[in-house]
Amino acid sequence: MQYYQVPDYIDTLRKGRKYSDSEQGDLPKFMYQDMEHPDLVSLRKKYNLDSIAGQASELQQILNLRHWVHNTIQHDGQNNNPAIKNADHMIQACKGRNRGLNCRGLAITLNDCYLAMGYKSRYVTCMPR
Repeated sequence: MQYYQVPDYIDTLRKGRKYSDSEQGDLPKFMYQDMEHPDLVSLRKKYNLDSIAGQASELQQILNLRHWVHNTIQHDGQNNNPAIKNADHMIQACKGRNRGLNCRGLAITLNDCYLAMGYKSRYVTCMPR
C-alpha cells in the first residue's frame, strides 16, 4: 500500500502569485439582461415561472424558484454541460436524456430563471487551480 501526503490548501495558496492592488484595468460596464428580453419572456411563460414563484414575499419567490430548479434537474458533476448554455436548452437536454448538470450548469439555469422574473442575478463560478 502506498501513502501520499494530502496537500495543505493554505500552503498551496501561499505558493501562488501575489495579488497586485496597484493594477487598474478598465472593466466593462455590467448590465443585467432585461426581463422583457424575448428569450426570458419565453422561459417565463414556457415553464410557468410566475406560478412556481407564487404570490409570496420576494425572498420566498426566490426560494421557490431555487427549489424548482433543484427538483427539476439533478446535480451531476461527472458530465459537461450542453453546448448551448441557457436555461431552456439545459432543461430540455436533461429531460430528453435523463441526465443532470454540474454546479455551473445549475447556476446558469437558476440565474436565467431569476432574470426572467426580474430579479437582478449573476452566477459565480470558480476554476480549479
